[in-house]
Amino acid sequence: MPVCTVSGTTVTIATVGTCSITATQPGNAAYAAAAPVIRSFTISQATQAITFNALGNVSFGATPFTISATSSGLPVSLASTTLPVCIVTGTTVTIVAAAVCSITASQPGNANYAAATPVVQSFTVNQASQTIAFSSPGNVAYGVAPFAISASASSGLAATFASTTTPVCTVAGTTLTIVAVGTCSITASQPGNANYAAATPVVQPFTVNQASQTIAFSSPGNVAYGVAPFAISARAGSGAYGDLRFDHDAGLHRLRNNGDHR
Repeated sequence: MPVCTVSGTTVTIATVGTCSITATQPGNAAYAAAAPVIRSFTISQATQAITFNALGNVSFGATPFTISATSSGLPVSLASTTLPVCIVTGTTVTIVAAAVCSITASQPGNANYAAATPVVQSFTVNQASQTIAFSSPGNVAYGVAPFAISASASSGLAATFASTTTPVCTVAGTTLTIVAVGTCSITASQPGNANYAAATPVVQPFTVNQASQTIAFSSPGNVAYGVAPFAISARAGSGAYGDLRFDHDAGLHRLRNNGDHR
């Protein structure tokens, strides 16, 4: 490829190098041909600048997105200098963690263009928000066996549980134990991590109702008049033996011994 071409009096540069132009005059009837004159000059690499606009902040969990930069018409390379936070493949940015992401645009030049000064654009990857889904366990009766509760965070992180009414109910891990009749309130929390902000806690109250009970009381059987006084017994499903009462024609008697009455 020639370094330069001339058309009439117009010089066109074709590439970097040394351009030599010869001026001639062939003479005529009155003038002999002139000695040709050659003039040479150097064509240096052109400079170039990269246009790489600022990038806006995003939140962790953002879908991969494309970015662009331009220069002399040569392709611009994009690379992350913060790989633990973001990676760049071609023109696609993928977020890896919450922090500051820095991306460098560069163009190394070629035979005709000098390398461009790299341009760095940084932006913040904010923590993502999260929510907790926690349904009420529903009302239960006193005496129910300890049972599991569950909640899920939109982040996929594990939720924790705590009772704000420990005289009525307690929580160990995900197991809820009823202690007394009343209103039980359970709080589900997720404190977040480097990539997720803490979720707003969700409180679920429910009622612990009195338990029902039945009495097991067998018939003493028929007896004859004059039989000596004898003991009778009954058992309540609640185990509250001392609160059992026995009625007869003379009135109401209450057994006060907390043992098994026989």
